[in-house]
Amino acid sequence: MADVHPADDAPTLESAPRRFGRSSSASASSSPAPRRFASSRSARVVVALAILAAILLVGGRTVLDGVIAWIRTRPTHTFDLDRVEFIEPVPAWISGGRARLLAGLEPFAKTPRSIHDLPLAAIHAELSKDPWVLQVDRIESSFPNRLTIRLAYRRPVIRVDRDAKRPIMLDAEGVVLPEEVDTSATGPLVTLFLERIPTELVAGVAWPNENGDAEMIRDVSSLSGFLLDKMRAEPKVLPSAKGISIYPRGDKIWVELTPDNFLYWGSASDSESGKEASREEKWSLLRRHVEQSGPLALVESHFYRLTKDRVELVVRPKGRG
Repeated sequence: MADVHPADDAPTLESAPRRFGRSSSASASSSPAPRRFASSRSARVVVALAILAAILLVGGRTVLDGVIAWIRTRPTHTFDLDRVEFIEPVPAWISGGRARLLAGLEPFAKTPRSIHDLPLAAIHAELSKDPWVLQVDRIESSFPNRLTIRLAYRRPVIRVDRDAKRPIMLDAEGVVLPEEVDTSATGPLVTLFLERIPTELVAGVAWPNENGDAEMIRDVSSLSGFLLDKMRAEPKVLPSAKGISIYPRGDKIWVELTPDNFLYWGSASDSESGKEASREEKWSLLRRHVEQSGPLALVESHFYRLTKDRVELVVRPKGRG
C-alpha cells in the first residue's frame, strides 16, 4: 500500500483558527491593563455626570428663584388694599367702617410689594393700635394677593351722661371708645350717671383712676354688657327698648328701668363671696318673678330689690339704698 503524504499546502493544527482555545501566557499577562483603563474611564464619567447634575441643580434653582421673584412682582401678586378681607365685617357703629381700618395699612401699600413679602407682624401691631380693635385674632396672606384678617371689635355698652355735647362711650371692659360713634347702629345702651368726670380720657385706654372710681367703672361696664346681652336674648324678662340707666351709690348701684321705676341691683361686681347672689342668679330671679307674677309693673314709682332668693317690691319708698 502506498504511503500517503499530506500535501505541502495542507492546513496544519498550528495554522487552524483558535476560536475557543485558551489565551497564551503572554496574552493573559497583558489583559489587566485594558480593565484598569475601563475602570478609570467609568469613574471619570461618573464624576463628570455628578458635576453636571450639580451645575444643573444650582442653575435650575437659580432660574426657579428668578421665575418666582418675577411672578411676585407681577400686578396680580402685588399687595392691594382692595384685596384685604375682614372675616368679621366691620360693625356699623364704627364711624368710617372698613375705610378707617384700611387707613392704618396704607403705609404698607405705598411701595409695590408682593403679598408674600408683607411684614405680617408689623400689620398685626398696627391694627392693634386702633381703639376699636379688641383683639387681632389672625392675619393670613394667600394666592394670588389676598390678605385675610380676623378681628374682634369693641362694642359700646355705656354712654356716660354729661353736659358736654360729645358723648363718652365705654365698652364692657371700661375702655374709652372714640367719640365718632354711629349711635343709630349701637342699639340700646346703658346710660351711666356720674358726679365727676376725669379731666383727660384717651380712646383705647381704660377709665383712669383720677377720682378713685376706676374699679367701679370696670365692674359697671362689665355688668352693663351682661345686662344688654340678657335683654337681647330674653326681652320679656327686662323689656326696655330705649336702654336702661345706672346710678352708682358707693359700691352699690340702682338700675333705672323707666323714669321713676328702679331696681336695686346691689354690687356691680359679679359676687363670688356668697354674701349676695351672682349676676346669673339675679337674672334667674328676675326671670322666675316674671314667669310667676308677670312682667315688672313699670308704672308710677315702683322700686324693686333683688335679694338672694326673690324680687321684693317697695312702692313709693322714701329713699334708695
